[in-house]
Amino acid sequence: MSSTCLRCGGTGILVNGERCTECEKDTSTLQPMVYGVPAQYQGVKFDKSFLPEKFQKTYGEFMEELMHTILTDYAFYQKNILICSKPNTGKTVWTYNLYSELSSKGYEIPTLRDIIEVRNILNSYADKDEANLISNARCMVVKIPKDIQFWMFDTLSSLVERRVRNDGFTIFLFGGSKDDLKYADKYGRLRDLEGTGAYNSIKIYDFN
Repeated sequence: MSSTCLRCGGTGILVNGERCTECEKDTSTLQPMVYGVPAQYQGVKFDKSFLPEKFQKTYGEFMEELMHTILTDYAFYQKNILICSKPNTGKTVWTYNLYSELSSKGYEIPTLRDIIEVRNILNSYADKDEANLISNARCMVVKIPKDIQFWMFDTLSSLVERRVRNDGFTIFLFGGSKDDLKYADKYGRLRDLEGTGAYNSIKIYDFN
């Protein structure tokens, strides 16, 4: 979500590897590819002005301020949050924008995953490097699928506890409402997790 070319995301290269004829960007001046960020998201920045007007003042400003806070106070930021907003409101763009900024500063960030993938990686330990990064990185963003199951709340809880022990914070993204989550929360796990975002609690923001 930026003012760059919509076809190539401002990279000058299409997803299939061909040069973008829309913007004819000089590929010799392109920024290095950021590991873990898909080609179509390379160089794309979150911009609240590209959101529907009704989301710009609330959700848009919140997301821009959150990114600014994390980037300027990265060593001390410590708050677990869950952001609920409608699909196609730029949550993925925001994440890759954040990841690109952090990577440019030399920080290692886990690949953007959903909670099911995270659970499988931690349980199988097949990829030890990624499992260690999931556990130990200062920042991690995790998606919650729209078809959420009640057991996922236990995974959220254990992931937050694990990462807090290692001085990390976690941001969860959900393309639905808080009411949708509460409906799926069969055993009240989310209710127990909800709080200020400090320690092992999660602060929930609903922008629906």
